[in-house]
Amino acid sequence: HGSWAAYTYAFHPVVNHDRMMCVWFSGQSGRTMESLTEEEVTEGLMELLNKFVGKIYNVPQPEAILRSDWWSYPHTLGAYSYRTVLSDSRNLSNSDLAEPVLDVNNKPILLFAGEATHSRYFSLVNGAIETGRREAHNIISYMKNKPK
Repeated sequence: HGSWAAYTYAFHPVVNHDRMMCVWFSGQSGRTMESLTEEEVTEGLMELLNKFVGKIYNVPQPEAILRSDWWSYPHTLGAYSYRTVLSDSRNLSNSDLAEPVLDVNNKPILLFAGEATHSRYFSLVNGAIETGRREAHNIISYMKNKPK
């Protein structure tokens, strides 16, 4: 089935849905997966599941699959933020990404929001929402207290 299935990142159970799994892909495999038929995706993932757990579990064929177009969707283009081991070794955190760019007078001229800047909810939509609110509050606070 080619190498796309080898870049399957994880199979996660879906909370409150015992017969459902969420599959994550890394690298170019998401892009490749979007171009395949449902049958090809199912066959590749079943082969992978059976390779790793088939001797312990009887993995049933899925009744259906639902997949996103995360890679080709114009607002995401397959992007996903995550912390690497290198981030930790360099003592970098998500809050470092949230540091504003200041002018010579210490006035914020560029602020950063988005899930990648959230210390706890990076990679999640609620992190994006909360950081948008955070930066809106920062702008309001600056405007209220800016020097005359």
